Amino acid sequence: MFGPAMDERVTRVGPRTPGGKLMRRYWIPIAPYSQFDDNPVRVLGANLVLSKDNGGKLAQGTATATESTPG
Repeated sequence: MFGPAMDERVTRVGPRTPGGKLMRRYWIPIAPYSQFDDNPVRVLGANLVLSKDNGGKLAQGTATATESTPG
């Protein structure tokens, strides 16, 4: 079991945190292909839009600050 300082260190996943740097080294499943749409999702502190083009090819974009994001 970790102490409070170590808990804080490993549970924060922002871009410049130790936990975030570690998590960004690995592939992380986000959603099944069938659930991809143009709604923003929050993954490791980043707002992303995951979608499919007309041909079914996957695309990823970064959500802007003016777009609504899930809580």
